[in-house]
Amino acid sequence: MIVDTNALSAFVDGEADVGEILQQQPRALCVPTNGSETDRTADSANDAWIAALAIQHGLPILSRDEHFDGLPGVQRIGWSLAEKGSRWTCCSGGPVLENSGVYG
Repeated sequence: MIVDTNALSAFVDGEADVGEILQQQPRALCVPTNGSETDRTADSANDAWIAALAIQHGLPILSRDEHFDGLPGVQRIGWSLAEKGSRWTCCSGGPVLENSGVYG
C-alpha cells in the first residue's frame, strides 16, 4: 500500500480507521511530500509520482485525494470520519470494506 501524506497525518493524529487499514497490510510505503495548499503544481507533481509508484508495484493508495480515482490502473482506499466504528471504502469503484482487510 502507498500511504499518501494526508493518510500519514491522519495516522499520526490517531484516526482509528487509518490505523486499522494499515494493520491489515503486509507492507506500506509512506510518501510524504512538501506540497502546500497554495502550490498546486508541486502537489500535482508529487501525486503523479505516487500514482506511478502505485501502478508500477500494483499497490493501492491510502488517501483522501479523490483525483486519484480517475486514473487508470490506480486504486484509492479512503476512510470516513463521519461513520462510527471501523469502515472504509475502496473509492475507485470497488466494494465497501468493513474490517475485512481485503481490497479490490
